[in-house]
Amino acid sequence: MKADVARRRSAFCLKDKGERMMRGEKIRISVRKAVWAAVLVVLVTGFSSAAAWAHKVNVFAYAEGGTVFVESYFPDGSPVVQGAVTVTDPKGAKIFEGKTDAQGRAQFPAPSEKTDLTIEVNASMGHRAVATLKKSDM
Repeated sequence: MKADVARRRSAFCLKDKGERMMRGEKIRISVRKAVWAAVLVVLVTGFSSAAAWAHKVNVFAYAEGGTVFVESYFPDGSPVVQGAVTVTDPKGAKIFEGKTDAQGRAQFPAPSEKTDLTIEVNASMGHRAVATLKKSDM
């Protein structure tokens, strides 16, 4: 009888140890899956933000001596060459329409009536930016 009890105990211990090993293996698999999911999220987020940066255009506008100057460039610093520049007043009336030069610049005479100006630069293929030059900055 003592041998039978000892055998049951050793079988119970093995069963309990096996269950603990299975639980540990399940935890390791769950951690591994979580790590891969995190890596996937970082990769997808990184590539989608790179795509967003690819379509970004920076526009800077300022007025000086009766002339409005527009400068436009991509995030890597290269100029927007031959980008379409459209300038409108708050009512939507076109003040200026033109293209940027080889340095990504455009200029036009400031309107006689000082007003906020909306400046849009379209570098084609989804590369577009809009800036506002406030009347107080003219």
